[in-house]
Amino acid sequence: ERALILASGSELAPSHLMLKVKPTPQVSVRRDESLKLDDLEKQAVIEALRKSDGNKTKAAKMLNITRRMLYSRLEKYGIE
Repeated sequence: ERALILASGSELAPSHLMLKVKPTPQVSVRRDESLKLDDLEKQAVIEALRKSDGNKTKAAKMLNITRRMLYSRLEKYGIE
């Protein structure tokens, strides 16, 4: 009822419903790239290592995984 009162036109908008809309994270993938989970995971590991200047503890924290899991991914994808 409140939304109908607040709406000046014939359409309701999220602002009329007083909902907090969270932006969805955007994944940047070129059209010629695949969306294989392993490829995305490998890219995330490489990016975390780059951003942490190779510090594996910081990279694991960025990825919200344990160091042990990070080492497992490094071995899986052949990343040194």
